[in-house]
Amino acid sequence: MDPKMQMNYLDYNRKAWNHLVKSGNKWTQPVSDDVIEAAKAGKWSLVLTPSKSVPASWYAPAGSNVLGLASGGGQQGPVLAAAGYNVTIFDNSPAQLDQDVEVATRHSLKLTTVQGDMADLSVFPDESFDMVFIAAVMHHIDFSLHAGLLKEIYRVLKKGGRLYLFEHNPLNPVTRYLVNTCVFDKEAKLLGHRYTKNILESTQFKQIENRFILFFPRSGLFAKLVKMENKLAWLPLGGQYMYRAVK
Repeated sequence: MDPKMQMNYLDYNRKAWNHLVKSGNKWTQPVSDDVIEAAKAGKWSLVLTPSKSVPASWYAPAGSNVLGLASGGGQQGPVLAAAGYNVTIFDNSPAQLDQDVEVATRHSLKLTTVQGDMADLSVFPDESFDMVFIAAVMHHIDFSLHAGLLKEIYRVLKKGGRLYLFEHNPLNPVTRYLVNTCVFDKEAKLLGHRYTKNILESTQFKQIENRFILFFPRSGLFAKLVKMENKLAWLPLGGQYMYRAVK
């Protein structure tokens, strides 16, 4: 991508998310005090999609160093910090990062925030983190930058560290419709799951595991079928997919 175009997009993205914070978008709303107190007591989950938690078996041990990319908003970061992780949240939006700071301050949580462009993680030394997560972000990044981003993630992960990556699934027609009709996604280009696996493999990640999620609406006639989704995790038709990969 042309550097000028990249800067224009970063500026647009920053302003858009700052606006979403002001308008009260659900992905900008900090978690409640009850959620934080529950996490301190060991009752928590990591939610990186509209309604599906990361499988508990994928978590790194408490006390691990965690990097959340484009993950501001006072949600995942504070929950992980309350659960005993050393958390750094990296985001392009100052307003989103302010949400994390607000929750961390209110609950005396150890949490670091860094504003920047995800394509450049040079602020972090090699092998700094045990876990990195990135959710529904790469479709906003030019395909020419994907390999470089994953190489940077690989670099900052410790040996044996884990990457959790979530993306929209272009094989799902409802997902395609929602993305095509969303103003915020007007420049988005969805990543097929095979493409994502290939770039993970080319970056030398190992133990690559994937699941497909969000097959049915969470309300209405088909809501009763949600409990079947774990049995459909192999079927590449869910609204989103998730990957876990190990350095």
